[in-house]
Amino acid sequence: LTRDLREDTMNKMTPVTMPNFTSKGRPGVQLSTTQLMEQAGKRTGLSDFGDNWFMDPFKALIGFVNHEGGLKTAEVWPVRRVVDMLCDRLNMVEYIKRNPDVLKEEVDGAGIIVCHARGGSTLTQRLVGRSPQLRATYFWELHTPVPLRDEKRGEFQRRIEIGNAEVRAWAEALPEHSSMHPHDAQFHEEDLVLGDRGFLSYM
Repeated sequence: LTRDLREDTMNKMTPVTMPNFTSKGRPGVQLSTTQLMEQAGKRTGLSDFGDNWFMDPFKALIGFVNHEGGLKTAEVWPVRRVVDMLCDRLNMVEYIKRNPDVLKEEVDGAGIIVCHARGGSTLTQRLVGRSPQLRATYFWELHTPVPLRDEKRGEFQRRIEIGNAEVRAWAEALPEHSSMHPHDAQFHEEDLVLGDRGFLSYM
């Protein structure tokens, strides 16, 4: 979204008070928002996270994990995924700095499929997304939404390969999930996953 549209939308929203998990919860490894952000910075070599509006939901999420998670170690997939999301924010800000014209892109119209879980929304999206008149997101795009630094326009095979690796990891970790929601890096996929980068998605 352009800054003007985003600010207009935010001004119309009802303020949300983020939960404060300050009381002692389950024992275990306690995560630090600062350390997680430092990990992302070391991995990317970047430090500018852009607009810091995401910090409130980010702190609330980490507070909840610390209160309820009882982590035996921070070296688990969900924690690594949080760092991945922070890396994406850093890479996005850097990409926009190098390609400011991306903010001028316009969406002529948007379609939203609303349906109960297991109600056929995924199949509907994948069917409708095949229309040459429409543009729907693919799994690989959602998993790695920011072009790689040395990626040339239109040459995204490496991101597809990264998506394929993620699909394999899903199949290994949650083999039963594919019977409910088949995954393929080149299938259309719900873009709610993009909300992960703001730490406001139930994902």
